[in-house]
Amino acid sequence: MILLLTGCSRPVQNQSEVLLHTDEIVKEELKTTVVKKKTYVQEAFANASVYYTKQSVIRMEIPDATLKTIEVKIGDKVKKGDVVATYKMDFSKADIERERLNIENARLAYRSSYTSLLNRINEQKRKVKNAANQQEKIQQKNMLNQLNEQLKQKRNEEQRIGSQERALQNRINRNSQTKLYSKFDGIVMDVMDLGAGDDSEYGYDGSGKDIVTLRTGDDFLIEIDRTGFSTAVVDLLRYNTEVTIALGSDRNDIQHRMKGKVISADNLIDDDLYRLYSEDTDTGDSTTMIQISKADQKKYSFKKTNIYVEYERLRVNDCLVIEQDAIYQELDGEDMKYYVYLVDNGNLYKRYIVRALEGDDIQPEEWILQGVEEGQVLAMNVNAER
Repeated sequence: MILLLTGCSRPVQNQSEVLLHTDEIVKEELKTTVVKKKTYVQEAFANASVYYTKQSVIRMEIPDATLKTIEVKIGDKVKKGDVVATYKMDFSKADIERERLNIENARLAYRSSYTSLLNRINEQKRKVKNAANQQEKIQQKNMLNQLNEQLKQKRNEEQRIGSQERALQNRINRNSQTKLYSKFDGIVMDVMDLGAGDDSEYGYDGSGKDIVTLRTGDDFLIEIDRTGFSTAVVDLLRYNTEVTIALGSDRNDIQHRMKGKVISADNLIDDDLYRLYSEDTDTGDSTTMIQISKADQKKYSFKKTNIYVEYERLRVNDCLVIEQDAIYQELDGEDMKYYVYLVDNGNLYKRYIVRALEGDDIQPEEWILQGVEEGQVLAMNVNAER
C-alpha cells in the first residue's frame, strides 16, 4: 500500500509573513537549484535474502540417542544414502537386561501355549476321525478349523517376539558409533548448532531434533530481513505491492534490477499505515515474501551478491520540492529551524521554510509546505552551518 495524496501543498505566505533576511551576495561561484512543483516520491529499501521453497529436514528420530558428529557443512551437495551425522545410543546395561528378560519370558510363554495348542489340534484330529456320524464329524471339523486359526495367530505372535529380539540386538549394536543417512538429494542449507563448547567426548542431545536442512529444489522467494529497522517501514509492503529487486555489492553498486511482487506478509489485516515498531513489540516469525519471475531466477545469480528490495514509501502529487543540499539548519533555543538562500537579482535572501516531513531520513529531495514558490532559484553552496 502506498500513501497517495493530491492537492496537498499549502499556499505560500506573503513575504511580510515569512521570516526574511537579505544580504549582498559575496562574489563567488554559486551552485543553484530551482523549486519545482511535482510528484514527491520517498523511496526506501530493505535488505533481503533468498528463501528456497523446497526444503527437506533430516531428523534423528531415534530416542535415547546422542549426536556425536555432523559430517556435512552448509553448501555441500548431498545424495540419498550419504552419511550426514554419527550418533550413539544411550541406555544402561540394566535396561538391556530388563528388556532381554521380558523377551525371554514372552518366548517361554509362547512356547508353552504353542505346545498346548498343538496337543489340542492333534486331539481334535482324532475326534474328527472317530466321529460316529456325519453330523458329528462336521461339528468336530469346525472345532478343528478354529484351532488351526488360533495356530496361525500364535505364529504371528512368534514373529513379533522375533522382531523384538532383533530390535534389541540392533540397539546393542548401535551402542557404538552409528551413522545417520540422508533420505534425500539436495544442498545443505543449515546444520544443527552444536554450540561453542567442545562436548565431542560426551556428544550432543540430538533426539527428535533437526540435524540437517537440505534444499531439494531450485525455486525460491525473496525474504525481507527486518533486522535493524527502528520503524515499521517494511509494514508498508502489503500483499500484492509491486517492488524492485536490486542486486549489487552495495547500495552504490547496483548491477541488476528486476520487478517483484509481495505475495505474503504478516500485516494483511493491519490498516495502521504508520504503526511504529518498538522494543516491546513481539515480531515473532514476521516475514515478508516477494515473488519474482522464473526467468529472472534463472537469468541472475543471487548467491554472491547483496539483495535489496526497493519500494515507494510515500507518494504525494502536486507538491513543492527542493533538493536536500539547498536546505540549511540552525538551532534556535531547543528548536531546530530550517531555511534556504533565495537568489534574486544578485542578492541572497535567507528564508525560513516548513518541511512537510520530520525525521532524519536523508532523501535527495524534500517536500516543502511553506516558505518558497515554484520556479524560485536557491543557492546550494553558501558557507553556512548545515
